[in-house]
Amino acid sequence: MEDFKSICVTEGIKKVDVIKNPTSFPLIGKGAQGAVFKISSDKCVKICAKPEFAAKEGNVLKIAQESPTIPRLYEVGHNYIIMEYLEGPTLFQYLESGGILSEKFDEANSFCFRRNEAIKLYQIGCRFAPHYCN
Repeated sequence: MEDFKSICVTEGIKKVDVIKNPTSFPLIGKGAQGAVFKISSDKCVKICAKPEFAAKEGNVLKIAQESPTIPRLYEVGHNYIIMEYLEGPTLFQYLESGGILSEKFDEANSFCFRRNEAIKLYQIGCRFAPHYCN
């Protein structure tokens, strides 16, 4: 199996830059803190530009694991997070296309905030399954 740990990203102006990807894992998205690669049919890995980004996001994901809208967390490493891959648009893409969030999503989001964790779903690569949308 290929080693995703050989993928290298660095901070860019608005999004990270992928410096090196000697693997065949496809890039599925990138943001200010990291780039996400699909490593299997049901898993993806976020490679973070700084280790503290992975640690902070990993902690938020751990706290929010009871929420049905948060991807399952498999592993947090030095500069990476392995999580469940969910097919669908990102929160930003969904809302930009005129999508409306369901009451079920509102309940799940409230669950996260009750734990005093301000979760920025677009930063954790959260994708929506059809049952969370109207």
